[in-house]
Amino acid sequence: MQSRFKLSLIIIILLFLFFAIFSLSRFLPIEHSKTFEAMGTFVTIKIKGVNAPKNITLAYNRIKELEKIFNRFDPASEISKINSKLAENTKTKKFSPLIIKLSKDAYNCIALAQNISKLTNGAFDITLTGNYKNMTLNPEDYSIKILKPKIQLNLDGIAKGFAVEEARFLLFKRNVKDGIIDMRSSIAVFDIPKKIGVKNPFEKSGIFETISLNSGQALSTSGTYEQGLHIINPVDKKKVDYWVSITVIGKDAGFLDGLSTGLFVMKKDEAVKLVKSLNLGAILITKDKKVFKVNI
Repeated sequence: MQSRFKLSLIIIILLFLFFAIFSLSRFLPIEHSKTFEAMGTFVTIKIKGVNAPKNITLAYNRIKELEKIFNRFDPASEISKINSKLAENTKTKKFSPLIIKLSKDAYNCIALAQNISKLTNGAFDITLTGNYKNMTLNPEDYSIKILKPKIQLNLDGIAKGFAVEEARFLLFKRNVKDGIIDMRSSIAVFDIPKKIGVKNPFEKSGIFETISLNSGQALSTSGTYEQGLHIINPVDKKKVDYWVSITVIGKDAGFLDGLSTGLFVMKKDEAVKLVKSLNLGAILITKDKKVFKVNI
């Protein structure tokens, strides 16, 4: 009789716990996620909280919107149309400075790129056949003025990070607190810190080091371990083969994307000095496996 009573009591307690957990789960934030292709890579957006599915959709739409602007291989993109105008203007017998009106997004990205070019003394340069000093920007009407011929624009080294930051900014305004936007080479979190694994550049799979992205932080990684030697020194037009991976940690994903590309062109002392002067974190790895850490 006593054993039956104990069994009944246990069953009642278990049922109570089950219904309590079930009821509580309705109020706990559930993580929603979406993975898709954009800008030549895979993007994963994970969000917890109210309206997470809608917020993911809005972030997805924002990234795809920017992809249509920055994809220089798409003839219909804004950057391709700009390059077409520049090419046509170069063909004329007598070159004259060309002023082109830009969308706000294209202007902001190019302006950010210009700032990074100045900061890196030209190690990062979005002109394919010219010099960043040969174009000026007018913030009053979102226009760009090209001062020399044979200039083409390439935003590949900054567009991913810029898109990540724009999507995050959109969600910050919608009060998203817990989540991550992961575009592989550019990653950003919200208020809740996340552990991020920095890929080992010498293995097909594996983590070189795990770091914590704290509230509002982002990172960008430039490397040759996936795409081979593809980062070009804008001064001598040669492919850079000194570094194999550079990861930079800070606040703005767009800025970090352009900066990590610029750092890749620099020599060790120059790169480390710049990172320190900006008070950023960084992991710099050479092709012969030398590792330099700054504020890590």
